[in-house]
Amino acid sequence: SPEPLIGGEEEQLIHTLSDAIEQRRLVHIEYLKPEERETTARVIEPYRFERTLPNWYLHAWDTQRDAARSFRLDRMREARLLDETFEPRDDFQTESRLRVARVWFSAEQARWRLERGAVPLEDGSALEELGFGSRDWLVGEILSYRGEAVVLEPEDLRARVAARARALSAELAAPPRKKRAGAKR
Repeated sequence: SPEPLIGGEEEQLIHTLSDAIEQRRLVHIEYLKPEERETTARVIEPYRFERTLPNWYLHAWDTQRDAARSFRLDRMREARLLDETFEPRDDFQTESRLRVARVWFSAEQARWRLERGAVPLEDGSALEELGFGSRDWLVGEILSYRGEAVVLEPEDLRARVAARARALSAELAAPPRKKRAGAKR
């Protein structure tokens, strides 16, 4: 697949899309769909950006498909402002890719989570509704707290975090592999 945009190219892409949103101008984009090697050309009406960890998305109206679409910025290879403007659609709505998990944070972590909008609990811990886009990101995020954070809901994610924690524990408890005789050091 094509190389991702880097440095100045990425900044230019964001600048172009921001200008298009502000000026209500159509944009020609080259977009790389997942599992494909060739980009497709689209003409869009850009509306807004959204951060859904770990990715950024642009919510737009795809003029060829006559429908709302969300495009991952890291999959865009080019964005070019067109001269044509558009009138914003009154009924334009995008479904957020964000899901929400209810997460308990220990008293030790609570003070930092309170700054992000968590609700304090009587025992000094905190409860937070944490938005996420990728389940894998959330699992890694929760595990990074080393037992100081627990997913309460949704249940499927709670089970996924627990399963990954058990797998990591088993890996860490396994005795180191012995080197085979004659193996080079």
